[in-house]
Amino acid sequence: MVDIIEDVFHDTWLMLPLLFLAYWMLEYFERKDAFHAQEKLLSLKKFGPLLGAFIGLIPQCGFSVLAAGFYVDGVISLGTLIAVFISTSDEAITILFAHPEQVHILPVVLGIKWMIALIVGYGIDLLWHGRTRQDKLHPYELQSCFCEHHEHSIWMDALIRTLKIFGFVLIINFVLSFMLEFIGEEHMRTLLLNQNMFQPLLAALIGFIPNCAASVILAQLYVSGIVSFGALIAGLITSAGLGFMLLIKMNHRKIEVLQIFFVILIVAWFCGTILQLLNS
Repeated sequence: MVDIIEDVFHDTWLMLPLLFLAYWMLEYFERKDAFHAQEKLLSLKKFGPLLGAFIGLIPQCGFSVLAAGFYVDGVISLGTLIAVFISTSDEAITILFAHPEQVHILPVVLGIKWMIALIVGYGIDLLWHGRTRQDKLHPYELQSCFCEHHEHSIWMDALIRTLKIFGFVLIINFVLSFMLEFIGEEHMRTLLLNQNMFQPLLAALIGFIPNCAASVILAQLYVSGIVSFGALIAGLITSAGLGFMLLIKMNHRKIEVLQIFFVILIVAWFCGTILQLLNS
């Protein structure tokens, strides 16, 4: 047990400087009046899915939350909302960035997710004629949905976010290492449907967990070689953070929320399975 703890800490602490760098840059960006900038950009109906696909790539849960609020408020189209949700990866990008041996895969992950978000976003708007909602929210209510509140200096907030994610990664790595040690890597792979067409579906369902846990777990499973690249993409397509939770809370049309859920799930399963087959 002591050996496992030592190995996990040794393998994990190296990511601290890179995590801090990533979160410092995100803190800097978030303090530049992000709320109103997002509203202006995403409200450009013709370019909504294109901009939404780009914005969602930034590893920050607030963008999916804002996109959900903007959609319910009638600011953006359904295709733009889905584009943001699909391209959002929550904390997975920072986790992969913090593993130097995985940095080369980042442009591939981001490129694939952006392309899928763009195609699906414009496809949805084409089918639904760029439909928007008309259930208006009071402006302060929408702005209060932004999930980060800056109470300290940029350095302190970046450090707090870094330590939170580092602690969570430490726990995930310990659990994975413990399971690999006592269950065995092959049994672990079997439990997670290794190289099975249903592994991307399982990963996609994990991705719907409404916090950073899903994306951190998926990233760590991929880094450990337990899930395939296709399963990683499938899980990250559905990892919209708290965006879905806000959509459920504010959207009174629950059937519409279910439709959005199933569209993203099918897209994730299909794309993940194709990528898994191509990489097998």
